[in-house]
Amino acid sequence: MGRDLSGLAVEALWAGDRPEETLKIKPSALAALVRRGGLGTRVRYTIEGAGYKQVQRTKRGQDGASPLITRSTITTISKDADLITFINVFTVDPANQSRLVELLRKATDVSVRHARGLAFSALHRSLNGTKVTMYAQWRSLEDYEAMRNDRGPLPYFQEALTIATFEPGVYEVVESFTPPGNDI
Repeated sequence: MGRDLSGLAVEALWAGDRPEETLKIKPSALAALVRRGGLGTRVRYTIEGAGYKQVQRTKRGQDGASPLITRSTITTISKDADLITFINVFTVDPANQSRLVELLRKATDVSVRHARGLAFSALHRSLNGTKVTMYAQWRSLEDYEAMRNDRGPLPYFQEALTIATFEPGVYEVVESFTPPGNDI
């Protein structure tokens, strides 16, 4: 059984920033803000009410530019979030899918996740073994381009392109949908 969450603080800010205000909020109201993409920046949300369980702790990124990262992340895709979405699809021979996943995992873990402006990233593999897709949200195109010009992930990406083809895509969220009454 988990701990009581009463008094737990959730901060929506970039590492190095400090909260400018503290709001007391019930877990259901916090979940609604997350679903809408409405978390305020530089805000500390303090959970009020007993009986809620803590699932995972949060930890800071390793450099001052990384956002706060949770070990168990629930991503909200919202047209109101001021983010640019990248959906990059790699086509690969099924025999090489595991290798490609490992290369992209290493590139992201070693370098990309520490880049300024990354809000979220998720790596997917197709069940038939022919595709690997990286979904990422960035604060700006400039932040994304700065990461692409960083030499840190370059060897991983170069090796990935020897076993896969790459189709990048830049998107904006037009709408998102959830079932009625859906709670996080």
